[in-house]
This record gives sequence, C-alpha cells and structure tokens, in this order.
Amino acid sequence: MLKKLARLFLLHEPEAPELGEPVWRQSALRIILISGICLEFLVAAHSSWQAIGLGLYHIPVIVTGFYLLLAAAIYAALRNVRLGAGFLLLTIYAASLHILFFVDVFEIAKLGIIFAYSAPLVARLFFGMRSAVLMMLLNTLLFAVLLRNQPLLNPLGPQYSITLPESHAYIQTLVFLFFNLCVPLAVFRALQALEFRGVQLAVSNQRLSRSNSVFRDMFDHSGMALLICGRGGHIIKANTQAAQLLGVSSEQLEEGQNMQRYLGIWGRKPEELGGERQVRRPDGQLRWVTVQPRRLEHDGNFLVILRDDTPLREAKLALARSAANASYLELHDTLTGLPNRQYLRQRFEELGQAGEERAWALLNLRLTNLRAVNDRLGPAIGDALLRAYGQALAEHLPADAFLARTAGVTFALLLPLEPGEAPEARARGLLQQLPRELALPDSGLAVPVPVAVGVTAARLDEGADEALQRVQTALELARNLPEGSVAVLDQEMEQRHHRQLDMELALRELDDSGLELVYQPKCLADGKVLGFEALLRWQHPRLGAVSPAEFIPLAERTGLMHRLTDFVLEQVCRQLQRWQGEGCRLLPVAINLSALDIVRPDIVHRLGETLARHHIPPALVEIEITETGLIRDERLAVENAQALRERGFALLIDDFGTGYSSLSKLNEFPVSAIKIDRSFIADLPGQEKKALIVKSILSLSRVLGCATVAEGVETREQLEFLTALGCTAYQGYYFHRPLPATTAGGLLERRPRGDSGEAFLSPQPA
Repeated sequence: MLKKLARLFLLHEPEAPELGEPVWRQSALRIILISGICLEFLVAAHSSWQAIGLGLYHIPVIVTGFYLLLAAAIYAALRNVRLGAGFLLLTIYAASLHILFFVDVFEIAKLGIIFAYSAPLVARLFFGMRSAVLMMLLNTLLFAVLLRNQPLLNPLGPQYSITLPESHAYIQTLVFLFFNLCVPLAVFRALQALEFRGVQLAVSNQRLSRSNSVFRDMFDHSGMALLICGRGGHIIKANTQAAQLLGVSSEQLEEGQNMQRYLGIWGRKPEELGGERQVRRPDGQLRWVTVQPRRLEHDGNFLVILRDDTPLREAKLALARSAANASYLELHDTLTGLPNRQYLRQRFEELGQAGEERAWALLNLRLTNLRAVNDRLGPAIGDALLRAYGQALAEHLPADAFLARTAGVTFALLLPLEPGEAPEARARGLLQQLPRELALPDSGLAVPVPVAVGVTAARLDEGADEALQRVQTALELARNLPEGSVAVLDQEMEQRHHRQLDMELALRELDDSGLELVYQPKCLADGKVLGFEALLRWQHPRLGAVSPAEFIPLAERTGLMHRLTDFVLEQVCRQLQRWQGEGCRLLPVAINLSALDIVRPDIVHRLGETLARHHIPPALVEIEITETGLIRDERLAVENAQALRERGFALLIDDFGTGYSSLSKLNEFPVSAIKIDRSFIADLPGQEKKALIVKSILSLSRVLGCATVAEGVETREQLEFLTALGCTAYQGYYFHRPLPATTAGGLLERRPRGDSGEAFLSPQPA
C-alpha cells in the first residue's frame, strides 16, 4: 500500500535530472489536490447534510461543484502540471470569493480571503515568479476589502446565502486543513527535492574536483609540453613542460597571453599553426618546435602539443654537415649520434690489422629501466635518457676508447687495459665513475640509470662478431647478479656456459643422449643383497661423462626434471621385467624423486600407471626423497607420500641429516627407512661429533619405527662401528660399486617358478 502511495505521489527523486517538467512539481500538485479532496471530505459531507436538513439545497450543489472542480484538477494534473495547477488556482479563488460574498456573517466571510493568500505560493511553485507577482497584485484588491471592513452584498440575493449554524467551524477547518496540511506537505515535497538536488550537487562537485585534480596531474606530468587555448589563441592552461620549453613560467603563460606571441607569428587561427616553427625564447635562445593543435570537441577550445625538436634537428644538422662522409649514416646511431654496431666491427678490425699490442676489454652496458621510463614518462623522455647516458659515458672514457650503441638499450665499450689490469677491474672502475642518476635537459626530470654490465677480454686476432657474441653472453649472465655487479666471461666460464647449453639441448633430445642406469646394491652386514638403488649416469657422445651433480640441477632449472624421472621409472620397470624373465628372485629397486617430483599433482598416478603397464608390484619399487623435498610444499608432499604408502610403495628419506626437517614433519611422513648421508660416515669411527650425530639418527629411527641404511660405507671399521650401533643395512664401495644391469642381475638368486621375491622395506598392509 505504501509503495503504491509513493508511486502515486511521486515521492522518490530520480537519480538523473528530468528533461521535462520536474518530478517534484508533479508530486507537490498531486499532494495538494489529493490530500485536499480527501481531508476536506468530512467537512463537505457534514455541511451538505446540515444544509439539506435546513432546506438549503443550493449548498450541496455548490459543494458538489467544488468537488467536481477538484476532480478535474486532479485529472488534469495527471497529464499536464500547468493545467492541473490552473484548476487549483481557479478552485482557490472560487472558494475565496464564495465565502466572501455568500456568507452573511462578515467576520466569518473574511476568512475566505485567507484562501486567496495561498495563490502566490501556488503560482510560484507551478508557474514561476511572474505569475506569483500577478497573484500578489490581485490579492491586494481582496486586502482592500478587509481594510474597508464592510460586508459585501450577496450578488444573488439573501436566498442564496451559504451561511450555516456551523459555518465558522467548517471554514476554520477548511483553512486549517489547507494551510496546515495540504500546502505545507507540497512545500515539504519541494524542499525535499531541493535537498536531494543539493546532495547530488555536492557529490557532483566532489567528483568534479577529483576529476579536475586527476586531469591537472595528468596534464602536468604527461611528459609532453601542452597548452589549452581558446578560439582566439589566448592561453587558458599551460603545463610545466610547455613553460620550460618556451622559457617562461606557467603563471605568465596563463595570464591570458596569446600563444602566437611566443610562437612569433600573428593573425592565424589556432588550427592553422601546425607544423615546425623556430621559437625565440625570452633569454634569446632559439628552439625548433613542432606545433600540433587539436580541437577539443566539448568546448571548442584547442589542445596544442609542443614538441622540442631542437636536439633532433641539431643531430640532423650535424649529419648534414657530415654529408661528405658517405658512410656516416651507415656507421652511426641516429638517436644518440654514437657509432653503431657496424662501426664497432670496423674499429675492431682496424686495431687488429694495425698490430695493436695492448690488451683490450669489451664491455656491454644495458640500461635496465628504459621500458619503465617509456611506459611512465613517454618515449620522448626515454630517448632523452638514452642520449644523456651516451653523453655521460663519452665524458668518462679515455681518448683512445671506443663507444658505440649496439642495440636499443645496449652500449658497447672497447677499452684499452693497463699492463696487468684485468677486464673486470677496468669495468668496475668505470662503473663507479658513471652517474647513478641523470638530469634530463628540457624536462626537469632526474631519472635513475641502473645498468647491467658484461665484460670479456677482447682478442683482436679473432673476429668482431665472436667477441660481441661472448660479451653478449656475459651480459645475459649479469641478469642473475645484483644491481651494480659485473659479469665476466672468461674462457672457463664461456666453456661452462656453452656446455650447459649443450647439456640442455641434449636433455631435450632424450631419446639419443647417452643416459643409462646403474644399480648399487643395499646389503646386510654379512654382505647379503637386500635390494638396489637405481642411479642415473650420462655418457654423452660429444660432452663425455656428465656428473649427476651437473645435469640434475640443470634439469630442475629448465623444467626437464619430470622427463628424467619418467625415464628412470620406465627403465627400472623394464629391467625388473627382464630379471623376472631370466628367472631371478626379484629384489626392490629404489628410484630417487627430486623435490619437484614429490609435489607433482600426477606423481601418484604416474607411478601406478607405469608399474601396472609393466606388471610390477609396488613392493618392488622404493621411493627415495631428500629432506629438502619434504619442505618445498609440505602439504602436497605429505599427501603424495601418504598416497604412495597406501598403494604399497616403501618410502625412504635420502641424505638424512643434511636438510632441516622438523620431528613433527617426519612423524607425519610415512617413512619406511632413513638413509644416513655419506658425509657423516666418511670420518667414522674417529670423528666424535659425527659419531654422535649418527647415534642420534639411529636412535631417532628406532623411535619412528623405521629401518636405517648407511651410505658411503667403504671400510670394515666403518661397518663394525655402524653394526655395533644397530644400523639395519649398508650401501657403499666396501660391498659394491654401482653396477651395470647385467652385473647386478648376477647377484640375484634364481627362484622357483611362481616365487616373485619379497621386499626388505615393503610397508605392512594398512
């Protein structure tokens, strides 16, 4: 019900301003008319009933006429506010005049004029100030009647009097209802609309203020010289870059000056000023400026972009003055004017042909923040930074050095070395002299200039391209060093770098890379073989023997570790199948999972699928995981380990004691055995601290209820010492070196058909 009344009286203000008649006028008019016709119903009904009882039948007719007039006003108000308001004014004056002329008691009749006093307010609300003033003038006539203080004659005769015994109560009630309810409610509605618009205006002003602040910041820090000008060319706004370019202050530019005064040309419209112009600043300096006027559609003003082409023009003039040298453009960078890569090659060859005996260093310096400068301040500032840095480099070089810009953000330096001076020392000395921050001309900006530096010895007897390739490799190595470091590519580092590239390429071509498995037995103290550990070896046709300590970290860094693990798993399963086919009693074979493998989401499925495909039970494949592998992603590592244990795999912690697992994590981890790292075994039994560590590990294994395997056992003394402490199993050269598969198979007993062997470390069924 309340929602329907709110819709009828239009009590909710729209968020957007109305294009036609304001909603509040329609609402106020409906409030006056509908509240009036409803509130005054009882007065009309009671007075009509009393009039009929007295035989004054013309009074109900008059009352009905007024109600019809109000109904017509309501009907008109629903369609046209002004028409409805006109009916309302007509009703007000009709009521006022009827009371004034047809009520016999003058003291009561004078109350009718009060109704007319509301007409100016109604006229102002719905028609405007002129109508209100007209109503005010009209009411002065009625006011004169009051001043005269004489009753008016009934124009229709006494028989048409509308005076009733309760007329004073009726008229007082009508006045009360109209002036205390109907009109105030309409005024309240108008004030509500005014307050709402006031709030909207305040919010709009806040948004406009923020928008203006953002615009000003963007305008002032756009990285370009900008003017906003009127149609006649007078300057409305100017940013700092424009003021600096024109050699005046921003305040002077915004004092209504015409921009044509500063451009040295008059009598043209702003849109006709485009192009390159020579501008003389107040200090007498000449600048070449490109003017780009653009009309702003919303207000017809102009945005004028000023670009300082003086440095570029000066470079062009310098190039023009050097036109006699046909190779200049070919051998120089157009932005900085420095020699380019081709010129550096030529200089390198000239020194080699001249029989230069001094040692030389070749440096690459790369600006590491140019992209950020371009994104934040604009390409023009980035170009200015490159020019300024090239100039700073040139100022700090000896006369016989050679500076070139060889790529977008890279400068190359060919520097002579003092006798016995290392290229790295020369590079560090130069780096300390170079500025850490550059103030860019014509912009007022101070920009940091962090650099990455690669250096190598320049062998003049080799080709320039080879030297440039080596120093580029050094620069790539500098990516992994802290800021301000120098990456040196000596012969050993170069060989190592190329070797790593070759290894990575070979690992990606896994089918023919010389990878193979060897198997190191795990034994009891009496030498009985309990199982094997599969170890990956790599004998590459070109790289030779590659240590696991070399290629395993490389595989982890390059994302190839999963492929190696899958390769090992596949080969172990195939070998177990071969041994089974040869009638051997199978023993478990352990494979190593890296820290990356144990947190693979698919590791459990991968192991299960591969073993099922080769018909190998999980008890014959043990999983060895390093301590550090447990903490890479503890939650996922423990979840995967528990899933593997539930599927029948035995899990061993490899290299125990070299990581930093907490006892709580070891308790969560479903470990079957702990392998004591060889670094603790090497000096036993003489090294007291290591002996204590080994004793602690063995005690911990008993608490955890798991077996122990000592790695790197090489002497009988070590075996006896560990046996006395209660170690379970052993692995090392004292028993066996890592063996090829055929030799390892010879250690397996032949079994009766149907006997699949048993695993020493197999987990018990859950």
